[in-house]
Amino acid sequence: MIYRDNDESFNRKLTRDSLVNSLSKQKPMIVAVKACGSSHYWARVIKRLGHQVKILAPTSMSGFRLGHKTDATDTREIAIAARQPKLKVVAPKTEEQQGLQDVERIRQHVSDHLTATSNLIRGLLAESDFVIPKGKKAFKTKVHDILEDVESELPMPFQYQLIDCWSYYLELETRLKATEKVRDELIKQHEACRELML
Repeated sequence: MIYRDNDESFNRKLTRDSLVNSLSKQKPMIVAVKACGSSHYWARVIKRLGHQVKILAPTSMSGFRLGHKTDATDTREIAIAARQPKLKVVAPKTEEQQGLQDVERIRQHVSDHLTATSNLIRGLLAESDFVIPKGKKAFKTKVHDILEDVESELPMPFQYQLIDCWSYYLELETRLKATEKVRDELIKQHEACRELML
């Protein structure tokens, strides 16, 4: 932590609980944190306590390390980097912005699993000489037809697993549509996002 007159306040290890208590007793200062999973949450907490927060991009800090990587050297690295006038900082996210980003990450995760599952089904069926044309519509039609074929020569254990895999694919497809609906509603409520969508 650095006071606004650029003097280092202190460099000691604090637990999460004691950090808020300690900061609430300090005069206004710059509190620098390295961008990480919880940095935006902590930026909001620290700002409410009356301090200025700098979230520093990890990629722009590597030149400031002094010695081996430890908590203490990380802290000093952050303090030195925070004093640099042109160092890249990350804008703290509001709860609303973070929530929207989290919904988009979930949407992307579901989409990735949907793609991976379709690729798995395509690959497994290709090994039994079922070639499925490109495109989602062709994929869904062909897999449906294969599963409906009562004279299929696919081994029964594989057929049962294929049915489960197909059900999983359809479940992911439903989840993706639901998540996209939530995301789209949030975008409509967020002015900056609405402007980007125009």
